[in-house]
Amino acid sequence: MSTLKINENIARLRREKGITQEELAVALGVSNQAVSKWEAGKCCPDIEMLPELAGYFRVSIDELMGYKPYATPASHVPDDTLLLQAIEIAKERQRISTSTLQRKLCIGYARAESLLRAMADGGYIVRDKTKRYNAYLYVHVQG
Repeated sequence: MSTLKINENIARLRREKGITQEELAVALGVSNQAVSKWEAGKCCPDIEMLPELAGYFRVSIDELMGYKPYATPASHVPDDTLLLQAIEIAKERQRISTSTLQRKLCIGYARAESLLRAMADGGYIVRDKTKRYNAYLYVHVQG
């Protein structure tokens, strides 16, 4: 069984970004002590915080937690097919985010972010300004 490395990864990603624990805490809306405890391995971030943390560092939740990404079936699917699948997911759920696309389509963060940009450029989604992380709302397109 693999052990979680979220504490090590948060510390490493924060240092790579060149920010302090306090700056990370402010960006995420948590206390400096919370970030310190995460990095020390005394506790883990709340599960609802994982998409925001992953998005902040521009990594997948799997990468944040220390899991090695596996080759996925979606890695060989053309982008236009993934885009259509992503639009259907957004339509069904009425909202979408990188973490939703990563889970539903078995793709990495960069590809999920690229799909979100394509959907936004096409007018299928708009940024949900009530969320601190990159969440989007589905917009019905007349066609």
